[in-house]
Amino acid sequence: MKKKINSALMVALSAFTVSVAPADDFHYTQGASGDWNDASKWHRGTYDGETGTLPGVGDKAYLSGAAGAECAVRIDGDVSVGALYVQRWTGGGTVQYKLTGSGRLTLGKGQSVGFTSLQISAGAALVMDGPDVYVDEGYNYCEGGTLLVRQRRRWSMAASTEVR
Repeated sequence: MKKKINSALMVALSAFTVSVAPADDFHYTQGASGDWNDASKWHRGTYDGETGTLPGVGDKAYLSGAAGAECAVRIDGDVSVGALYVQRWTGGGTVQYKLTGSGRLTLGKGQSVGFTSLQISAGAALVMDGPDVYVDEGYNYCEGGTLLVRQRRRWSMAASTEVR
C-alpha cells in the first residue's frame, strides 16, 4: 500500500514540474539608435546572430559599439532583462548609449543570487535620460566605465543589490 501511495505521489508531483528556458545573450545592433522594442535591432547569441526576438526575463542584453559612437535607445512600456552590459568594442575613445523614453527598465529579473545585473566596461558610458530603472537583484559594476543618471524619474535598487 505504501509503495502505491509513493508512486501516485511521484506521478502527481511530476505534473507540476516547470521547465525554464536557459538565458540567451542578445546584442543590440552595434552603434545603432532606435527603439528597444524593435526586434529587428536585437541579435540572438552573437553580434550577427538571428534577429526577430526581444531579450526578456533572465536574458543578457548587450549594448556595444565603436569608440566615438553616440546612440540613443528609447524604452516605452515595461522592459525586464536579467542583465545589461554596456561595452566598447573598438577604438580608444568612448561609446555612449543613452536610454530615453518614459518606460521602466528592470534589471536582474530571472537570475540567481550572485550574478551581475549591470556592467559598464572601460571605454563605455550609459546615460539614463528618461526611463525608470529598477535593479531587482545582483551586482552592479562600473569597470572603468561611466554611469550618468539625469532627468531621471526613478532609480531604485533592491536591498540585496550591491554596487562595486
